[in-house]
Amino acid sequence: MSPEEAAEALARGRARALSYHGRKDVGPAVAAFSGQSVADALLAAPQPVTVAWVAYSTSIVARFALYCANQGVPLTREAVFDRARIDRFISHGCPQVGTPTRAVYRGRLDIIAQVLLDGANDAPWPRACLNSKANVAPYTWAETGRITAWARVLRPYPRRERVQAIIALGLGAGLHRGALTKVTGEHAPMIATKPGTLSRSAMCCAPVMPACSISSGRGVP
Repeated sequence: MSPEEAAEALARGRARALSYHGRKDVGPAVAAFSGQSVADALLAAPQPVTVAWVAYSTSIVARFALYCANQGVPLTREAVFDRARIDRFISHGCPQVGTPTRAVYRGRLDIIAQVLLDGANDAPWPRACLNSKANVAPYTWAETGRITAWARVLRPYPRRERVQAIIALGLGAGLHRGALTKVTGEHAPMIATKPGTLSRSAMCCAPVMPACSISSGRGVP
């Protein structure tokens, strides 16, 4: 194939990606993000670019982006194509897909992420096996609601305070078990939420929400 023909194939692939609309449940924002992401990553595609590669890639990215959007993740390249988020999607975001297909999904998303993030995901990462029992699904909103409702009625009061603090710092601020044991009052400054009421607030660990805070009432010692 001549350079001119390869350039024409690339242009057709880009046009196809940018015209992607997706399924009805995808929505215009996710479809536009997915199409633009694939269009900007076409240099990583086997050359010459084929319509089949573009169509399959946009479908995978749209599925992944929809999963992220439903989790409240902003549709930016840095937030969506984070390697840990890709692994979470592969482990828990497409349970009806077989292991070989999920392996293809992860490989395609890795390729696209590498181009879009300019190699930012190249650092070594201890990736779990696709069928690893260590992959734990995150709590759903309904499960989180049941946990917090349970904590509100615990007795005695000091126990309720401690449990609510652990929930706020773990589920709310993203602290892991090792970090929870090291939190002090200095890490969670006291703030006034309304006249006559004080609570403590800890900064969220999620990189996509640097200004997020979670109030734990009087629960942080």
